[in-house]
Amino acid sequence: MTKLSVLIFSKDDTANLANLIDDVYGFADQLVIMDSSSEKNYKKLLKKKRAEHLSKIKIHRTIALGYPDPLRMYGLKKCRYEWILYLDTDEMVSSKLKQDIKKIISKTAADGFTIRRLEDRKLHEKGRFFTWQTRLYKKDKVAYKGTIHEQAQIAGITERLGKQYYLLHFPGERRDYGKMEVFERFSYKTYNRIALEYLAKIIIPKNGDIHKTIQGRIVATLMDIYEKITFRDMDSEISAFDYFVFFTIRDMAYSLKLGGFANIFRIVPNRMKFAARMGRLRKTREGKMMFALSQIIENEGIIGYLGLDDEKNVEKIYKKYKGKREGTDLLIDLLVEKYKKDAKGM
Repeated sequence: MTKLSVLIFSKDDTANLANLIDDVYGFADQLVIMDSSSEKNYKKLLKKKRAEHLSKIKIHRTIALGYPDPLRMYGLKKCRYEWILYLDTDEMVSSKLKQDIKKIISKTAADGFTIRRLEDRKLHEKGRFFTWQTRLYKKDKVAYKGTIHEQAQIAGITERLGKQYYLLHFPGERRDYGKMEVFERFSYKTYNRIALEYLAKIIIPKNGDIHKTIQGRIVATLMDIYEKITFRDMDSEISAFDYFVFFTIRDMAYSLKLGGFANIFRIVPNRMKFAARMGRLRKTREGKMMFALSQIIENEGIIGYLGLDDEKNVEKIYKKYKGKREGTDLLIDLLVEKYKKDAKGM
């Protein structure tokens, strides 16, 4: 039967990681843990592995860059087997998926699968809000660019698993995404496409192509009309008002899907502050550099731009900054340093 590697990124989420190991150990042929925890929590993980004789586990120490996305291609290179199941430490696997996953990958012509992720355990029984996540795939058929909340890109056939197969998300502490907002910057050339991608993912999760739904076509048409009547320079950054509209609608959609009506009253004032901050940033020299960087990241991805798919590069960063700098601050510094270096060489 086809063998499977489970890939997990971990940073000081000791209790959830222990639960996840127990959850997947029975069906996994290999567990690859990319660990950037403190020395204390790393030793706890080693202790669990040794005490319970968990020989399937392979632990690789790596640098923390705030969130796993930039190091996913690096992590995949540490996996031994053809098929990969990628999981976060705040997730669990449905009993039916655990039972059938080896049969699924052994008898398919597909190269990857998208799986429902129920986004809140409180809504688990009702299944009120889920997203499709591309998490099960062949290692040599997948690519990540290294942006925020990105889906895996599969070079081949992708299928969807039935509703009996799902991941259950246990929302906890927010990861260190917030500072990366300086790179969530759009030109008018890409604004409509990105907005429609979010709408397809959030509002119409059952249909990846928003143009195949009536409401989707209406929204797309209205956005096209808005783009034409504003007479904007397509290469220029969108206005602070457009940032406010886009992120307010996105946050409201998430809140409504999660049943968090009370949160809606906090969204508008929070996004007004965000829009004002973006408006100020747009006028500064640093802001212009960050906008230029955001366009590079949109095209090349963080992984490609920083060479984070090269094991030697990642290990060099780990050796250089281990115990000194880490997290999103380090990632932003690496991006800025690369941009300035490239600008000098032009």
